[in-house]
Amino acid sequence: MNRNEARSLAENVTGDDLEKMLEKAAENITDWHRVSRVNIWITIGYSYNLFKKGFDPNVPIHILAKTNMILEFGEYLKTYEKPMRTKRNAPPPIHQDPVG
Repeated sequence: MNRNEARSLAENVTGDDLEKMLEKAAENITDWHRVSRVNIWITIGYSYNLFKKGFDPNVPIHILAKTNMILEFGEYLKTYEKPMRTKRNAPPPIHQDPVG
């Protein structure tokens, strides 16, 4: 997911959806030491703690915070569908026999 997709999802997502996304992420993530997509200087565990601390689904959240939450944990959002990647048929490599 890129930032534009996260921004478009953030415009329509509710606080309850974000709360469920964070709960599902906490259940399914096994490697909390992976580098964060939002900030390369922190891990996703630290990022999760920042987003979850003091989170209240009834309080309005700034669009940038929503975008960053979705960018980091958006694959656990129920409204997100991962796009199918199509395989490109690459031409075979060019080969020449060695001369000499």
